[in-house]
Amino acid sequence: MRAPAKLAAFAAVLAIVTGGGAVVGAAAGPIDVGGDEDHDVLAGTEAAAESTGAADGSEAEELPGGLAVAQAGYRLDVPSAALPAGEPAWFRFRVLDDAGVPVTRFDVEHEKRLHLVVVGRNLVDYAHLHPTMAADGEWTVELPALPAGSYRAFADFRPTGDEAVTLGVDLTVTGPTLAVDVPAPSRQASVDGY
Repeated sequence: MRAPAKLAAFAAVLAIVTGGGAVVGAAAGPIDVGGDEDHDVLAGTEAAAESTGAADGSEAEELPGGLAVAQAGYRLDVPSAALPAGEPAWFRFRVLDDAGVPVTRFDVEHEKRLHLVVVGRNLVDYAHLHPTMAADGEWTVELPALPAGSYRAFADFRPTGDEAVTLGVDLTVTGPTLAVDVPAPSRQASVDGY
């Protein structure tokens, strides 16, 4: 069989397959994922509260803390989410309100105004830190030397006069990553003899 005949045969088969797919798709119709408004808004937001009939947010389904960079009228502002590997690094961020103004008044919870927890996606590397806040609302903390990889930073705080909030942001420690075995499951943990 010559090349033009092979190309013609290929085109015919392609047309049959495409046409068959169109027929099957038309017969099956679109997949229904319940295209109501609840699927179009993010839980825990004002739009979600309105779509569930709870304008005050009391009946709205809330996101678990730390999944979002912005929630409950607050946003974590991180100028740089890239950190160097293998050496301590300064990490800076601000908590902003809905108007983009830095929040500077926080209640003390568990002896601190803000707790920062950095967890490696490898489920091994972890740091619980207590940043300090400048008068302009910028928080700073020196992170320990972390191996290269992906991390999630959780900022846990209670703005004065409001509910407690946990916001999260992804961090990247640059450099080549090494495979790390996940520790064996255990029902007990031992730290400093406790």
